[in-house]
Amino acid sequence: MQESFIRLMRARKLDGAGELSASYLKKVAYSAVIDEIRRRRRQPAAVSGSEVDIEATPDERPSTTPDTALGNAMEKCMQRLQDDRRRALTLHLLGYAGAEVAGMLECNAKRAENLTLRGLAQLRECLQSLGMSP
Repeated sequence: MQESFIRLMRARKLDGAGELSASYLKKVAYSAVIDEIRRRRRQPAAVSGSEVDIEATPDERPSTTPDTALGNAMEKCMQRLQDDRRRALTLHLLGYAGAEVAGMLECNAKRAENLTLRGLAQLRECLQSLGMSP
């Protein structure tokens, strides 16, 4: 979000008019999401020794905050999803509406909704199998 805001402020400064079109705002937000996804893909994989042991019993868990453990569990579960479901669910979690998700995935709204709902169900199931709750 911060990256999108910085881009918008730079564009507004260069434009001089102060008004930016809605399509431009959407394009900036979309580009920022794509850039973030690409940046995360370029990061080297975490060393297995440094990963949080999600399947450990509560007494054996390392001293991490619940948010960190849940975030790591969600990332692990998201990687297990099918590509289409993962993309639809990622866009949904980023706050995009069903029609926007459908447009970005270039499919109809019903398919986008199904991908999102099935992705959520699969994510919930995976988290529960790891002893976590969303």
